[in-house]
Amino acid sequence: MVVVGISGAFAGSWLGPAGMACLVAAQITGMYNDARQTSKGNAGLAVETARPEVLAVAAEGNPIRAVKVLRDRTGLGLREATETVRRWLSEEGTPWR
Repeated sequence: MVVVGISGAFAGSWLGPAGMACLVAAQITGMYNDARQTSKGNAGLAVETARPEVLAVAAEGNPIRAVKVLRDRTGLGLREATETVRRWLSEEGTPWR
């Protein structure tokens, strides 16, 4: 989060009401994004590091849950995670069920 080093009274007179609203909104958005990034827990884990866990979940017959696990662990998007799980299952000779 970026902290602006401008005192409230000075910022209010310098930015005006609309500027202050934008500044506050930017700070709130930054705090929200910081919270989202830390709430993912292990997000950012290397994709290959998550492979054993993801394949174990897929082997239980739930490839959609495997995609969710991969996304939770790595922060990948839906399409990329789905393609990765499909590729891994294909390499293992396991059908997508």
